[in-house]
Amino acid sequence: SNGWKRLSELNIGDKVAAPIKSGTFGLPNLGTDKSEFIGMMIGDGNMTQARPIFTNTDEAILSKIEILVISIFGSNIQTINYETRPNRSHIKMVGFTQKDWKSNRDSKGYCFSNPVTNFFKKYNLYGKRAWEKTIPNEIMNGSSQEIAACLRGLWSTDGSLYISGTRCRMEYTCTSKVLVEQIQELMYKFGIPTTVSSHSKKNPSWRDQWRLSLDKKELIQKYLDLIGFVGDKQTRASNELVRVKSLGKRDGIGDIIWTRIKEIKSVGLKPTCDITVDVTHSFCLPGFVLHN
Repeated sequence: SNGWKRLSELNIGDKVAAPIKSGTFGLPNLGTDKSEFIGMMIGDGNMTQARPIFTNTDEAILSKIEILVISIFGSNIQTINYETRPNRSHIKMVGFTQKDWKSNRDSKGYCFSNPVTNFFKKYNLYGKRAWEKTIPNEIMNGSSQEIAACLRGLWSTDGSLYISGTRCRMEYTCTSKVLVEQIQELMYKFGIPTTVSSHSKKNPSWRDQWRLSLDKKELIQKYLDLIGFVGDKQTRASNELVRVKSLGKRDGIGDIIWTRIKEIKSVGLKPTCDITVDVTHSFCLPGFVLHN
């Protein structure tokens, strides 16, 4: 079998080969501004209201999203600042709407619909709550620049960066399992492998959380080089990551790493396909090296 095993023969604790990089980039589609705007709004936006709202504390991020809105929708779009509670005055909430929405009406006297809202309706994001958010297919199949822009928007807003002493870690935690798996798939395209774990909440009425993480200095540096952050996280990473000690060579050869199986569970009956590859008789999918 030359080291290959049937899936039914694998056990918890066995090591399996995982590709460092898998997947291909597509052709340009939305452009980088729209892709980054979508990433930021998936991360810290509320798209369930007639007027989309964005919430953040980082002035650089708030400035960036205003620039993106003008670039995408033109100067007729304005940002409206909302008041927050006194104990949350450091948090800024901004909404997006037309400047002349009160006076600009159709022949029946109705206000024209908000173009920012229409934008999110077009990409099936309007009305989606946190656990329902997903990355549009136009970005999943987009160019490397568009995917990098979307990831930058996501990680800059809802991602976390921890650097302390000789340790570093990036995490993206949310209640949408599909979104976390999409981010993992896109990170693989840049050769940045990540791990996904689930965290059940103590209160049964709360939704489970899904966490995507990477904790190797070399991978975080690669993320900075290829994708990067907007705002404070970029500044901290640039200034502090250099002090983190390298963890040395990874457990693998070339573009392959070896990782241990932590859990095996049934997911029920799923559609499958039979793929045959000549010569090598093997192929890669996100997270796995498989054999005919």
